[in-house]
Amino acid sequence: MAKATLAEGDLAYLVSATNGYTGAQLEELANTLYIQTAQKDTNIPNNGNANRDVMWIDGGLIHTALTEVKAGLVRKVGFQAP
Repeated sequence: MAKATLAEGDLAYLVSATNGYTGAQLEELANTLYIQTAQKDTNIPNNGNANRDVMWIDGGLIHTALTEVKAGLVRKVGFQAP
């Protein structure tokens, strides 16, 4: 997430939504966010972003990634998010 840019409110949302997650779960979430951001940026030419190395993450992407990761964790290990 070193190359991620988030609004302050989105960062607070991400932190509160991942309370209780393990390091591996956070890594999976970060990877999911990276993939979603890359897919989003390919659909919008340059997305107004001159620096393609920066991940622009918004609340919608965070919500989608959290939903996807939680569903995967429930299937894998029966994880119940706090």
